[in-house]
Amino acid sequence: MQFDSTWQRDIQAIIQMHHTGVFQVSYALDRSVNLVARMAGLSVAPIIYFSTPNQVRQYASVGAWRILSFDEAANMVDTCAAPIRCFGIQPFLNDPQATYGNFWVLPIVWLEYDDHHAQIHMVVDQTGASKQVVFDTVSEIVNAVLAGTEIPLANPTADMWVNVPNKSLWKQQVAHAQQMMANSNLEKVVLSRQTHFYFSSRMNPFAVVRGLQAHDASVYHFCVKVSAHAAFVGGTPERLFERSYNQLATDAIAGTYVRGSQDPSESLAAFTSNSKQIHEHQLVVDYLRECLTHLCDTVQEDTCRRRLVLSRLVHFLVAFKGQLKSFIGVTDILDRLHPTPAVAGFPVAASCKAIQRLEGYSRTWYAGTMGHMARNDAQVIVAIRSGWVTDSCVRVYAGAGILPASNSDDEWRELDGKIQLFYDMFTQEAG
Repeated sequence: MQFDSTWQRDIQAIIQMHHTGVFQVSYALDRSVNLVARMAGLSVAPIIYFSTPNQVRQYASVGAWRILSFDEAANMVDTCAAPIRCFGIQPFLNDPQATYGNFWVLPIVWLEYDDHHAQIHMVVDQTGASKQVVFDTVSEIVNAVLAGTEIPLANPTADMWVNVPNKSLWKQQVAHAQQMMANSNLEKVVLSRQTHFYFSSRMNPFAVVRGLQAHDASVYHFCVKVSAHAAFVGGTPERLFERSYNQLATDAIAGTYVRGSQDPSESLAAFTSNSKQIHEHQLVVDYLRECLTHLCDTVQEDTCRRRLVLSRLVHFLVAFKGQLKSFIGVTDILDRLHPTPAVAGFPVAASCKAIQRLEGYSRTWYAGTMGHMARNDAQVIVAIRSGWVTDSCVRVYAGAGILPASNSDDEWRELDGKIQLFYDMFTQEAG
């Protein structure tokens, strides 16, 4: 990563000129660097990586001046004079006792790549630290990023894997959910499953991300490395919202067809006309339409249900665009939209209670929200098709929407389909 040393002089000048506050210095970079491979070689934490579909735009934040809540991050980017950007993730449901809760960072360094340019941004936070400590902190992170090496990104073959819960317990959970629906106004509950992959060597979370990109580039990819031993990674098709000034976009994605089935009853044509799949998707469409009436002055939506085709799956998609009301901020948008019936069920509040009762474990960041924000823009995705990389184990989550007419064997196969990319990586890709 070629870069001259004038940044040190510039950082020193900013530190000497100001006694407090947050500032940023930006420089152009060589675009030839593989950002994922470079992050894979760093021993720094936290690191947060985010890419749009087909890696058209990529971000990486390295180090953290502060760990923030979503609300605190939103307030910081709105009030800071510098054009800073915060990155982060938060859980499916707020749990004060959770090990990993709201995790948004004011980065020390962040990088952005797109088809036309690459930049490195150095953030100076002079709140509560001496000038020398601030300079040394920035220098350490910048030097690590610039001097880092790109490492090979192949994944080893898993020694074994196990589903939690197993199929027998899963079928009992489905039956319990359907009994709850029969006795209440509950229409849908999304139940998740974990699949634990075990390896004989330590896993690099960025190698997992690169493998997901190689197997399906058409989704959003992310990695939140919180320490040398733990990172949360994934590849999700689901954009919760994207904001640009007063413009808002969101997608209703639900219903699932697993590609490659040889059963005629499970053909793509059968999926397209399947009443269960259509109803599941319509719940999300109706929910988002109602939410947007509170957020936007005007709303446009697709006139018909489209198909979102991924490497292994097909979903229904209806896209929405709206013009935000003048007083609406990103916190209002997140609070109104998440969680949707796509990851919780319907009604949302009742389905969240059912999930906590039935699943038997905390989802942590699975089906939570992840992304980045600046003063006038934000991208927030839903962290599905995701999981934890902890030393020599990868713990992957997937969920299926349970309706009164659901067949538990079909839903189990859907779970398998949703993590097929992980199976492909960890059972076929050696060394």
